[in-house]
Amino acid sequence: MLCSINYILQKQMEIGYRDLTSKMSDNEFRAYFEYVFNDEKQYLILDTVDYERDIQMENIEAESKVLVVPLFEKVIIHHINMDTNEPVLTKYEVSVGYVSSKTVTPYNSL
Repeated sequence: MLCSINYILQKQMEIGYRDLTSKMSDNEFRAYFEYVFNDEKQYLILDTVDYERDIQMENIEAESKVLVVPLFEKVIIHHINMDTNEPVLTKYEVSVGYVSSKTVTPYNSL
């Protein structure tokens, strides 16, 4: 099984994941991703194509409302004043982004 997984890992560099996984059986698919996620040296390659999607600001604003994530807000400027009781805020709202820093814990490992 390991030999076939190594072959699959080599092929993923040549073809995309959709082409690669569409030819796998369910057992091969499961074995492949269990191997990739259990080996800390393995990783999945994110392949993006510039300008593949037509991104419109209206769509971004609509999705931010659905997700209840503000696109613009005043930001605390910590390097000016570290006082948490009277924080210094930016004068104008600025565009912000969020990155989740939570680690996912599987339910069965609790």
